[in-house]
Amino acid sequence: MKKREEIRCLDEVTAIVPGYDEGGALTRVFTKKCPEQRVRLTVRAVLKRLAAAYGKNLEVLREQSAKHTRLEQGGILAFSPGVVLMPWKVCKPRVPKDPTLGFLNVAYGVKLNQAKKELTLALPGGETLPVLWTQKTFFRHHVLAKSMFIWVNARGYQELSRAKGQYEELLQGLA
Repeated sequence: MKKREEIRCLDEVTAIVPGYDEGGALTRVFTKKCPEQRVRLTVRAVLKRLAAAYGKNLEVLREQSAKHTRLEQGGILAFSPGVVLMPWKVCKPRVPKDPTLGFLNVAYGVKLNQAKKELTLALPGGETLPVLWTQKTFFRHHVLAKSMFIWVNARGYQELSRAKGQYEELLQGLA
């Protein structure tokens, strides 16, 4: 029986990023307290575990977000008041269908840096990650995610997957 790979400190996740090492594809999980974790899971599998930890259905969150924010890929995922994730393009695929989107928790402050034509993100722990979107695209997603973060925290967190009317109201206001 295969042992399930543990991911620590998911309640304080700052970023979830696809990556590679000598063993192949992996996902890097950055959190506020724990050091960077490298897991042999897809980004989607890590997001599903995060959803399960918060009693959410990842597919319902994705469908609602895509429908109302009109984002073609990814989407803003609100798991709790302290975990609101926005997608961003962080790498180029090595082979077709490899993941290219990472997820950033807007609950923690990040710094966007521009050197020449390269954009990078500085995470709270000091890690620097690339941004392969234009600054305009990144900020569009960031504004949507920050708006959702503010709404979730201001109104008190409710089960967004069940409180469909309130969630639709929020997302219609962001569109």
